[in-house]
Amino acid sequence: TKLILLDSLLQEIEYSKMRLVQFKYKNKQEVLLGLEETPGGYIIPMSNTLEEVILGGEEILNSIRQKVKEKKLNGSLNTVDRDQVDLVAPVSKPSKILGIGLNYRDGAKEMGKDIPSYPIVFLKHTDTIAGPEEPVAIPRESTQVDWEVELAVIIGKQGRYIKKEEALDYVFGYTVAVDYTARDLIPVNSGLWTLAKNFPGFCTLGPSLVTADMINYKDLRLTTKVNGKIKQDSNTSNMIFDVRDLIEYLSKYFTLNPGDVILTGTPAGVGVARNPAEFLQRGDVVECEIQKIGVIRNKMTFYVAE
Repeated sequence: TKLILLDSLLQEIEYSKMRLVQFKYKNKQEVLLGLEETPGGYIIPMSNTLEEVILGGEEILNSIRQKVKEKKLNGSLNTVDRDQVDLVAPVSKPSKILGIGLNYRDGAKEMGKDIPSYPIVFLKHTDTIAGPEEPVAIPRESTQVDWEVELAVIIGKQGRYIKKEEALDYVFGYTVAVDYTARDLIPVNSGLWTLAKNFPGFCTLGPSLVTADMINYKDLRLTTKVNGKIKQDSNTSNMIFDVRDLIEYLSKYFTLNPGDVILTGTPAGVGVARNPAEFLQRGDVVECEIQKIGVIRNKMTFYVAE
């Protein structure tokens, strides 16, 4: 760790709201919560858990800001270099992961589908979650694993039958997600996606969780690169149903709980829609980035039985 005395650090924290990460020290198993000063920069370890911060909302966020200020003033602000830690998913214990299909205009067009009149919903199990730098195994059952970059919404408080105009009050923050999909496990024209989307590691999240007041979710560039080549390049402004629409719709059918994850869909550029189709192979490196949030970087591996 280091002690830093930088006025700019405090100003950055107060001005740019909160960037939260979960991490482990190298060769350690305990998951800790930290505050990221800048994307990819120092981490300020915190004594709180993510669950405490989400449940505490603005009150606990203000308390954290004050503690950082006090430690800065008395010269005791602890920071950790990124090379000392491994990042894990910024959200690890949601009660549910709700996915949305065909939610980008360019994506629907690419797939030859009509614009849906209501959100197309699917579920992912929580054990699909992996960290932003973890390898992802191609399952033995598939030779057509595809990439899908998505903006993930993290719910901040419990709600049911939420009105659209109040929906953003229920958002704690946002992170990047990669919704990996085994295309050859989706029966033709069936819309049955459960088996294709629920292998271990098929929901990578990270690298940071930014609080809702930090970004304008309606205008964020999102990209996917495979081995350095751009495959997806779009903007969240192309969503068919925006975050408010999704929260209103989903809360009719599910109780949304603090920490729940909503995957808001992926834009054009997926492998299955290319000519010829492209799918991930062992050794491929997938980099998914959303403006102002960060980059997920996964290397594809083969499944190895434990």
